[in-house]
Amino acid sequence: MVLSDHQALATEDLLLDAPPLPESVEAPAPRRGRTLYPWDFLLPASIVFWIVGIQHTDTSDLGQYGLPAALPKVFYGGLAILVISIGWSLAQNRLSPIRLTVNLAALLLMLFGSPSFLYPVARYPWTYKYIGVVQYINLHGHLNSSIDVYQNWPGFFAFAAWFDKVIGVQSPLAYAKWAQLAFETMTCIMLHFVFRALPLTERERWLALFMYAATMWIAQDYFSAQALGVVLSAGVFALTLTFLRRPTQATWLLRLRRRLQPIGRRVRRVPAGADEIFPLLNRAPSALQEGSALVAIAIVYSVLVFEHELSPYVVLIQLGALALIGEVRRRWIVALLGAAVFGYLAPHFAFVNSHFGITKSIGNFFANAAPPSAAVGYVPKGTLFAEDATRLLSLGMWGLSAVGALRRWRSGRPTLALVLLAYSPVVVFFAGSYGTEGVLRVYLFSLPWTVCLASSALQPPGTRTWRLGPMIAPVALIGMIALFLPAFYGDDSVNVMPQGDVQGTLAFYQTARPGSLFAAVNNYPNDINGRYNLFPPQYLYGQGGVISGSDPLVSNAAAFTRVIESNTANPRQPSYVLITQSMVTEGTQYGLLTSKDFSKLNHMLDHAPGWRRIYDVDGVTAYELAPTT
Repeated sequence: MVLSDHQALATEDLLLDAPPLPESVEAPAPRRGRTLYPWDFLLPASIVFWIVGIQHTDTSDLGQYGLPAALPKVFYGGLAILVISIGWSLAQNRLSPIRLTVNLAALLLMLFGSPSFLYPVARYPWTYKYIGVVQYINLHGHLNSSIDVYQNWPGFFAFAAWFDKVIGVQSPLAYAKWAQLAFETMTCIMLHFVFRALPLTERERWLALFMYAATMWIAQDYFSAQALGVVLSAGVFALTLTFLRRPTQATWLLRLRRRLQPIGRRVRRVPAGADEIFPLLNRAPSALQEGSALVAIAIVYSVLVFEHELSPYVVLIQLGALALIGEVRRRWIVALLGAAVFGYLAPHFAFVNSHFGITKSIGNFFANAAPPSAAVGYVPKGTLFAEDATRLLSLGMWGLSAVGALRRWRSGRPTLALVLLAYSPVVVFFAGSYGTEGVLRVYLFSLPWTVCLASSALQPPGTRTWRLGPMIAPVALIGMIALFLPAFYGDDSVNVMPQGDVQGTLAFYQTARPGSLFAAVNNYPNDINGRYNLFPPQYLYGQGGVISGSDPLVSNAAAFTRVIESNTANPRQPSYVLITQSMVTEGTQYGLLTSKDFSKLNHMLDHAPGWRRIYDVDGVTAYELAPTT
């Protein structure tokens, strides 16, 4: 059957017109009775090496280069063997889903599960803010939207509070350190279904999953609403791309493509005997399947709306882009989802805008795109090294995806929708600030689609006869993992909270009278308890600290006390100064204070009139100043 020009254009660049494309290699029939191959022993060997490496890792005194400098060679040996195992699995003519799944699980375990075995508590001081909100719900049985933005988007916290009751624990502290491994595993499961609905070969799909695991460096997978938001967002796309596909693109796009066709013929090429393009039948979903999918999308997206304050908008932008070019049917669903998210925002907008200045930051591209460290003065060499790794990894993935997009387009493969999905999150830079984390969120939301394009750029082995083809995937993964480790673990000297800090800070929140809390430095497990709203926090030193510059007030008790009294939230309540080991670590690394300065601060408060030491256990010290009225 000969297709008309209109039909050819309609089917040329579709995203959703086919299930995963077949491989062109004529695979020989597998040998009967053989279930194991020599390379199958690489995976268990890598796990043995990893276990030995974990057992011989000392994290008691991490330097400024974080965990990567503390890991022994045997740990890296286990990772290297695993990458070789992945390469062998991807290079086979007949891919084995079981082998690939086990290798992916091992990669997730080594990259995201290692902290759970090495550290007694969850990483990142900001993790504990989420635990505090969950504990607030457990303590009071209701929300208070006037406290903070988290209680205005309570979905994650309500779910966690319910989960605690189901499994019978008193606090998320019991399992929070396993959150990164759990969320990354769930995300990869959802992306497996997403990638099945994309015009990717089976080999590309698996390579994309491995690359996603090896490049997710931004650490938004901890115990947080954002982590669950990523899983829910992937679920929305899995349903949409599987059940709401259209057989043709938008009419305006087809007309534009027809006009540009003469130019395209000059620069595009479809190789003779193209090895990855086959016309496949479009299996349209039944009316029942489509209706069920619409209901499921509405439910999942509604949960996402009140679960996280940013994710639903990025998903809406990406779905809107697909609807604009006609890649999804029932385009009214985008309008319905938009009404839901903006309808939820309306009653909460005044609170959010007053606290975060959304309207002031709209259109301020460069400020919104600035990385978090841009707001910090002195930055340690280890942190700079980690930031260099993040830049190389991020720019490398975006560059690789651009190469993949060009190669797909020149080869006549579906490209446009993948490009829109990968690069549309850049709108976040124009829409408003996100606590100097805009660039992190853009990378987070673009990565699932970036790795799809990157997999095409790498020309996965098995699709060509080039004898060095099997080396492409493992070499690329080695480079990605080499950058991932410092990017993800490089700041662990300050990101990992000592167990004594967690226990001591929790004890303070549980027992102290309500009052203003002044932390020496903003690096501690703050807001860890359900009473966190009773202790409005401020900081003595660092960005936003009440004391700035080289500090003569440390040795001047009277002047120091006046500063505290002038900044206290309620003079009728006591004021507190909290000093923890994690504060000392960050303060000294970032040049805020020296060890001697912390000693002077302790000595001054021990002898200052009106101050008394109320807690001193495991490196956590708390001082109380009686109220002035």
